[in-house]
Amino acid sequence: IYMTAHDEDVIGKKPSWIPRGLIGYIRWKLFQIGLKMANLVIVQHQKQKENLKKNYKKEGIIRKSVTLISKRIDISKKESILWVARCENWKQPEIFVKLVKEFPNEKFIMVCPVSNNKDYFEFVKSEAGKIKNLEFVDFVPFSKIDDYFLKAKVFINTSKSEGFPNTFIQAAKNRTPILSLSVNPDGILYSQNSVDTKQRGADAYQQASASIGICADGSFDKLKNDLREILDNQGLWKELSENAHKYAEKNHNIKKIIEEDKKMILNLINAE
Repeated sequence: IYMTAHDEDVIGKKPSWIPRGLIGYIRWKLFQIGLKMANLVIVQHQKQKENLKKNYKKEGIIRKSVTLISKRIDISKKESILWVARCENWKQPEIFVKLVKEFPNEKFIMVCPVSNNKDYFEFVKSEAGKIKNLEFVDFVPFSKIDDYFLKAKVFINTSKSEGFPNTFIQAAKNRTPILSLSVNPDGILYSQNSVDTKQRGADAYQQASASIGICADGSFDKLKNDLREILDNQGLWKELSENAHKYAEKNHNIKKIIEEDKKMILNLINAE
């Protein structure tokens, strides 16, 4: 059984996480062989399933990532705007730092563990340290990260691409609306790219309230404007917050999905 972790796993060309050179080439070929030989491939969303079929002629099964869902979330504790990710170039932490500068009166927290490029990490940490309203945290144990999402008014994602980020689920289950620069798996975030141009304008954010967050379609200016709208419009924030928790309960509750996992594995065993 193989489970995808990123959209690049099934795009049919060498993923960016595989290094260059002979060793990278060998790893890439072994990865392709392993994927083709897998009895079952689990994907994170519909687009991955389509790419798996297109590029590897295999049928995948969509299986959502899971978490424990708490019924009670105290929204009175929410006070910060949060970013959580490894310090990778493709996660673009510098864009979050740039965003913070546009909101000097808001409290921002950046949880940014070091990854492979230590020089890049030191650069991001240095730039973040220059901003008074930004708290930089270089490591948080997984068991403690929920405390940050619980206190976050908005969660920001600045990645170029992802699979289905676990941070989206952590935000949703803690009633924290998601604001994403580009990543929007299965269209779970409101995106103007998916709205007819005649509908855009005054009622755009009313339409956004039907979602669990907003995708800025790759535009920094839109990211900035959307954050301002979410912070200023309490009605919109409340709807996004409630929608997020309902979405997590319906789609990512481990108590529900574990039963589907059992059936999936038993079907695989019986087929053998």
